[in-house]
Amino acid sequence: MSPHGPTLATRIAPWQAGLLIALAGAGVYANSLNGPFVFDDQYSITENVYIRSLWPLREAVSAPYQSTVSGRPVVAYTLAINYALGGLDVRGYHLFNVLIHLASGLLLFGVVRRTLLAERFRERFERSATALAVVTALLWVVHPLQTESVTYVIQRVECMVSLFYLATLYCVVRAAASPRPLPWSAGAVICSALGMGCKEVMVTAPFVIFWYDVVLLSGGIRQTLARRGLTHLGIAATWLILFALIAGGPRSNTVGFGLQGLSPVDYARTQFGVLLKYLQLSIFPLHLCIDYAWPIARTWTDWVPQMCAVAMLLAGTIALLRRHPPIGLIAASFFIILSPTSSFVPIVDPAFEHRMYLALAPLCALAVLGTHEALSKWAATRSAAARLAPSFAIGLVGIALLALGGRTIARNRDYATAERLWRSTLEIEPANPRAHLALGAVLLRQERHDEAIALYRGALEKDPRFVAGHYGMAQVLNALKRYDEALTHAEQAVKLDPKYPEANTVKGVLLTKLGRLDEAAAAFRRALELDNSHSEAHFYLACIYDEQRNIDAAIHHYRETLRIRPEHADALRQLADLLVKVNEPAEAIPLYRRNLFYAGESLRVLNGLANALSFTDRIEASIPYYERALALAPDEASVHFNYANTLARLGRWKDAIPHYEATLRIRPELVPAQQALARAQAALNAAASMPASAPADQAP
Repeated sequence: MSPHGPTLATRIAPWQAGLLIALAGAGVYANSLNGPFVFDDQYSITENVYIRSLWPLREAVSAPYQSTVSGRPVVAYTLAINYALGGLDVRGYHLFNVLIHLASGLLLFGVVRRTLLAERFRERFERSATALAVVTALLWVVHPLQTESVTYVIQRVECMVSLFYLATLYCVVRAAASPRPLPWSAGAVICSALGMGCKEVMVTAPFVIFWYDVVLLSGGIRQTLARRGLTHLGIAATWLILFALIAGGPRSNTVGFGLQGLSPVDYARTQFGVLLKYLQLSIFPLHLCIDYAWPIARTWTDWVPQMCAVAMLLAGTIALLRRHPPIGLIAASFFIILSPTSSFVPIVDPAFEHRMYLALAPLCALAVLGTHEALSKWAATRSAAARLAPSFAIGLVGIALLALGGRTIARNRDYATAERLWRSTLEIEPANPRAHLALGAVLLRQERHDEAIALYRGALEKDPRFVAGHYGMAQVLNALKRYDEALTHAEQAVKLDPKYPEANTVKGVLLTKLGRLDEAAAAFRRALELDNSHSEAHFYLACIYDEQRNIDAAIHHYRETLRIRPEHADALRQLADLLVKVNEPAEAIPLYRRNLFYAGESLRVLNGLANALSFTDRIEASIPYYERALALAPDEASVHFNYANTLARLGRWKDAIPHYEATLRIRPELVPAQQALARAQAALNAAASMPASAPADQAP
């Protein structure tokens, strides 16, 4: 670079740059720490029982089937750590995300700086490497497009895979310049392995990092293989971890070639428009949206113009790869990083902002390097105006950072409440069915039934065939116990979309409450045909079979409910009660204990657990649970009676008699209690009249 060219504050030290990145990132995300759990946080965090213990490790890294962290054990374990430190206090989860984001920003700074200081670029960028790297990292850290990955808690999945992606690359860059490369090479393999346990996008890392080494560090394939061939082989070997995690198909209902109604061709056509949207949001990050409900491209007008635009961008990238390989590789990495989600492998949701989290880094690098190159050429003219180039560059960076940072702070305010988030979503995508349902659910939880009805009614007035509107209306009317009206909307939702499992489920619930059990069972069975992972359909169907004395079927569906939602308190309790009835108390005991853990103490569960322990001859262990049950309900006759019988079995007649008497005080007509009290009094009298020297085994 010309000595007269702009350097964007060439004297900044690396530690000062790192501090600046950390402060900027902390500043724009300071208002994000109190935002509630939203969207998929429900399945992945608030209802995820696996995060509630750090051990055994196999359970702690597991997740419910429909969870975002299913099959992503490294991220799942960080949730368990968060829970161990602060339960469901959302601030700890947000703080973790922000720290991961800042660490990734520092790694990006390190990668860019050390690459520009590598042997083949040092002469040109030695004076400006730190400044260019810090500007790249700052743009990436404060960019509002990153908010979905950082502020939406469960998208730490994206943050963490990017952290390990950048860490792997950083270790390779350090290995290339270090006289002792082995520790850095080992670190690269370890980071790659951890990244494979975070998200599938890591599949591109071995490929991108190898060519990064070839083009930007070593200068050729032979040199790369000779110097770091084993390192890259080790990184590639971590693919085995990812393949092993994918083999079980934990998200087969949301991704893959088997998705109904979404072919690989349709998905690939749709991605042309999605890619252009990503680029637009990178340059003008306005109207951000947590859920775009992006439509599938069906007609040629939906995808041909977009395909032509993307083809031109790809052609330009290929031309750069031939003429200017370093710049071409940076541009190509944008497409490669997005390839797992923006190619031809169908995913239920074609577009989400969080998929741009890491892919934004090469765009920031291109913007900074391109601007630097233009200003350098301007400065090289040595004209009077060219002397303003350094000041102009600093001003340009300042304006960009203030604009982006301010927009990030504003976007974080949208995440401050679930209601505000979903209202902002509906402003951008007014026909988004999930946004309607999510906002309706918020209003329903707050018992703002009139507002929820107005929301759905307004949507149905615009489109009477709006399935989500009918489904949401059914839910609200169900809460208001207006079952006949609710059923009308549920049936309409099923009619409009027969393959909507939730609509079939709510129809079944309403039919159950109206006493039409056979029709309800048919609705639940239909829901399960469509989605066998629908826990509520399993549960209600189990309840119907339980009431109809179809014991085997009831037990099966209770077990299926708990397979999908291990924390389902009602299923735990009712299955345990049923197992006691069929003389399987030993199997019921752990279910009662889990219910106490997840739902807290209740009379029914404490009494059931005490009875089950007593029936399995663990009599002494049952006593504390009877006492806790009586502390909750001192006037519950059944608990007094069961407790008295247990004490009588232990020969503690004196302790049993007051509980028999309490039973009869509450229910004087209970004949078994009358008989038991008489036996207890007789036994106590007999024991009192027994000679003191009589053997203990002679007591009646």
